[in-house]
Amino acid sequence: NAQWQALNLGALWPNAPQTELAGQASVTPSGANWRALVNTSNSLPGPWDLGRLPVNTLKADVQYAQGQWLIQSLNARGAGGSVSGKGSFRDGQWQGQAMLSGINPAALDSRLGAGTVEGELAAAQERNGISFNAQLRGTQASPKSPQSPKLAGKALDLGQLNLKVKGAWAAPQLKVTEFNLEAVDAQVQGAIDFHMVTRATRANLKATLPGLQGTLTGHLASSEGL
Repeated sequence: NAQWQALNLGALWPNAPQTELAGQASVTPSGANWRALVNTSNSLPGPWDLGRLPVNTLKADVQYAQGQWLIQSLNARGAGGSVSGKGSFRDGQWQGQAMLSGINPAALDSRLGAGTVEGELAAAQERNGISFNAQLRGTQASPKSPQSPKLAGKALDLGQLNLKVKGAWAAPQLKVTEFNLEAVDAQVQGAIDFHMVTRATRANLKATLPGLQGTLTGHLASSEGL
């Protein structure tokens, strides 16, 4: 068993956020298997860009059985909401899912607008790369909601945001096979391929804006145009 009190990650690693962690962890055997429990709290939460960790509490239940790591449950509270998840790891391959509820983007990064985001995230390491799937829904904060002076006048308006993204990452190629973004009176949908080294981009997008509709289909590379 291990316990910690007033633990500041920033004092251990130069680029780590400033924290004040307190908690405990235990590892217990069960035959040929192992189980680890972690329970910690952070009394100094804050946005990433301000050198803080946007997490108030974290609980995790991890098991090791027959050569496989299993995250049976992971529950975190912070940024005005909560995140729950589970996952597994075996033979260099992993998969995980997470559920977001009531997360305030401004509490993650103060340069973002205040509001709430919820939805589901899923990713898996496969032989050909990493597949991912995300469905997020966002709502703008009420005008009466307090904002710090630092955020006033430069918040990113969430509106009635709905985002669905599905694709795969196989270095150095990013393939978004399904992209659908719906915001205030606007929608963008389609597919995108992007090469991280050459910056070559292939897109097939359809946009609907107030008084405007358009389609973009083309290929952009270092020696080519659309």
